[in-house]
Amino acid sequence: MWNMRVEKNWAPNFIVVGAPKAGTTSLYYYLKQHPDVFLPEKKELHFFSHEEICFYTGGPGDAFIAREVCKSWIDYERHFRGAENFSARGDISPSYLIHSDTAERIFKSLGKVKIIILLRDPVEKIISQYTHLCASGRETLLLEEALEAESERYKMNWADFWWYKKSSFLTNNAEVFLKIFGAENVMFISSDEFKINTRDVLSRVANFININDSFEFALEQTFNVSGMPKSKIMASIFVKPNLFTSTLRRFIPSRIGAPVRRFIISLNKGGKPVVNEKTKEKLNEIFYEEKKRIKKMTNFYF
Repeated sequence: MWNMRVEKNWAPNFIVVGAPKAGTTSLYYYLKQHPDVFLPEKKELHFFSHEEICFYTGGPGDAFIAREVCKSWIDYERHFRGAENFSARGDISPSYLIHSDTAERIFKSLGKVKIIILLRDPVEKIISQYTHLCASGRETLLLEEALEAESERYKMNWADFWWYKKSSFLTNNAEVFLKIFGAENVMFISSDEFKINTRDVLSRVANFININDSFEFALEQTFNVSGMPKSKIMASIFVKPNLFTSTLRRFIPSRIGAPVRRFIISLNKGGKPVVNEKTKEKLNEIFYEEKKRIKKMTNFYF
């Protein structure tokens, strides 16, 4: 399946991957404003990682998420109908960085496309990831308990979004992208800089994918900001991947369903979780060497 090279004018010529909760959602909605950019209506296709996603379905809601990923070339091409009229065509699927085989699959299928990698401080990423799962009505444990349960959950084939620590060691996978696509075709973005200097980062992204970098993006709205749920019941019914929400997604187009979902989440969003300082210290110790490797690779200091 992965040995066929797609040389068609609809095919993506840039791919965005990244750590969970590193800003890929914001990048998707900002780039979608640009007249030279085509992005599918469905934000995350996960086509090149669908084999892994369909294997790791043991956790709450995982099977419903796996049902929605793109699993065939025919379906993948369907998401890019009309893309031939755009100079930049993208696939934004953060899971491609977590599963190490996807870099080679992308190369075999699409050639040396541009790769954009978003990274975040591993400790802040874990806290945000945990908060996101709580907000969607899926995580029921305290953070410390969830961290302790991770290895057992992994053995039980829970999906990659539950891999708090495992999905935070990403330098090895990033190096695979560098080796396969070449440093000239790989751009790293720090989530901190993206948040602070959004317009400048977007200009550099535009330049990197060879489109007009003087375009004025509308930056008033923020996307996918996590917060603990005010009502766990509301989150479980309307946000958690389940038969009800999965059925709605099948019949309601993303351009309609996604804004409604964001509105519901915003209504139910509370504050950030209070994280024990000892827990933070322990996590910083665990990721000390990883942060050094990130700095050496990207010059990002987390």
